[in-house]
Amino acid sequence: MNKQQFKEHFGRLIEPNEIIFDIDNRDWGFHGINFTGINLANAGYKFEIWYSEGGKSPHLHIKNIHYLEDLSKEQLQKYKELFLLKYTPEKYKEFLDLQIAGKHRIAEENKPHYKYKTIKKLCGIWNEDKENFAEPVLIEEAKQQEKIEISIDPNAVLLKDKIKITDIARKYGLKVRGNLALCPFHEDKNPSLSLSDSKGVFYCFGCKAKGDIITFYKKLKELQNEKKGS
Repeated sequence: MNKQQFKEHFGRLIEPNEIIFDIDNRDWGFHGINFTGINLANAGYKFEIWYSEGGKSPHLHIKNIHYLEDLSKEQLQKYKELFLLKYTPEKYKEFLDLQIAGKHRIAEENKPHYKYKTIKKLCGIWNEDKENFAEPVLIEEAKQQEKIEISIDPNAVLLKDKIKITDIARKYGLKVRGNLALCPFHEDKNPSLSLSDSKGVFYCFGCKAKGDIITFYKKLKELQNEKKGS
C-alpha cells in the first residue's frame, strides 16, 4: 500500500492549526455538535460541520487557527484539550473525544469514510467571513500546565514507573476522560484536574492543587478518610 492508498483508506491527519469536535455518541452526538456550534458561533469562530451517513455524529472543524504555530507538540495538545472542554456544553462532555486533540486521523472531506464507506459531506459553514485566532488565556494555561508537569519529585520516580496516576484517580472514584477529570479537592462542575501518566504529576486549573503521584495518592487518601469520619 503506497502513501496515497494509505491516506484514502485511513483518512488524513488533523492539521496542527485545526481543532475538531467529535461527540462520540449515537444518541447525543447531533445535539452535542449543535449546541457546541452555537457556543462557537457566538464566540465568533468560523467553522464547518461535516457528516458521513451512518456515522454516530457530525464532526465540527475549526481550521486555520492563527498563532498556534509557536506551541510545542505537548502545548498544542493541551491547548486543543482546553479549547474542546471550554466550548462543549457540560451535558455532552462525557461523550467528548479528547484523543482527537493529539495526533489523530480523520476521514477526508468529500471522500468515502474509511469506516462507513459513505461520502463525508459538508453540512454548512458558519461565520464564513471571520478569521480564527488562538485564545491568549488558553495558550498561557497550556504552557503553564507543561511547566507543572516537568516538576517531578525524584522520590516519585519509581512509583510512577509502576503505577499510572490515572489508575489511582479511577481507584478513588474519579471519572477520567483523556487526561482530565473533575477535581475532588474543590467544588468543580467542569473537568479542571489534569493528570499526566508519563510524568506522574497532577495539576488543577481551578484550585491550583498540584504535585507528584505520591502527593496525589496521599491527598486522595486523606479526602477518603475525611468522608468516612464525617
